[in-house]
Amino acid sequence: MMLGFTNSTMEINTSLPLDDEKMLRFEMHSLINIFSVLISNLYELEELTGKPELVEKALSSLHQAGRTITSKHSNLLNDRYVEQLNLEILTAVENSKIYLKNDAGQKFQGVIEHILQIFNLRIEEMQRGNSELGKWLSFSIEEFKKDFDLFFDAVAKNSRGKYRIVDNPEEKTDNDYLIQFEVNAEHSNHIIMPLALKDVIRDLLANARKYTPRGGTISAEIHQNNEELCINIEDNGHGIPESEIKDVVKYGFRGSNVRDQIRTMGGGVGLTKAYFVTKSLDGRMWIDSALEKGTKIRIEVPVPADKKRSSNTLI
Repeated sequence: MMLGFTNSTMEINTSLPLDDEKMLRFEMHSLINIFSVLISNLYELEELTGKPELVEKALSSLHQAGRTITSKHSNLLNDRYVEQLNLEILTAVENSKIYLKNDAGQKFQGVIEHILQIFNLRIEEMQRGNSELGKWLSFSIEEFKKDFDLFFDAVAKNSRGKYRIVDNPEEKTDNDYLIQFEVNAEHSNHIIMPLALKDVIRDLLANARKYTPRGGTISAEIHQNNEELCINIEDNGHGIPESEIKDVVKYGFRGSNVRDQIRTMGGGVGLTKAYFVTKSLDGRMWIDSALEKGTKIRIEVPVPADKKRSSNTLI
């Protein structure tokens, strides 16, 4: 265990009353976050260039997409719509580059392209998820880790040099995040899970980064055997007040020690989604946390019977 604090771990069994609107919102949670980041970047580009007309069309399309993203009639998963949105954003950046000094334009373009890679990957996953709802899918561990490397890279680039994300302790400076990301499955080089759980892992890692000061360490261990999938995410960040641990999965809830101090775009939905997805898969979730020492989240989900083999090899 990375943190070494001794609070007793709490299993979460909180009731979650969720209406259809809230359900749709946290199903789209990661996309809402991506939209917020893209919009923030384009407004910064507008401020730097002094040319609002260059980003106006892209901003309008992003705001419109953001307003309709939780609608059952949203066309966000339409390939042509997504392609047009990508084109408008990249065109705005390309047309703005000549007004930026030195290599700022090129750096801005690199950040936007990385964010769009994450956006397009998430759209592709959601398209698959819509057609294979609830289905456990197989992922090459190598490709799974590459997807998360892309995610970490995009997060770091979006900071514009404020911090790096590294995986080697010897490369880490006082301003960097060290992320240790381990994935393994017994008797297999593939891991299986629903896409919703993969999205949960991203959300939990984003939360850990958000609530851990620069210079902190985040650890993720994902292990699968023939009986269960185990996910452990821990950090040495701000932690959660002990009396509030049972409430942090409630929709919109944020710890009293951070809610007014740390700006967030996610609206307190990430842990709600993680808990809901876990319970919907007959899983269990535990949280261990101590103020200014960190938080550890553990999720255990049983492997479906049709994904097991008598030889202990996962399908």
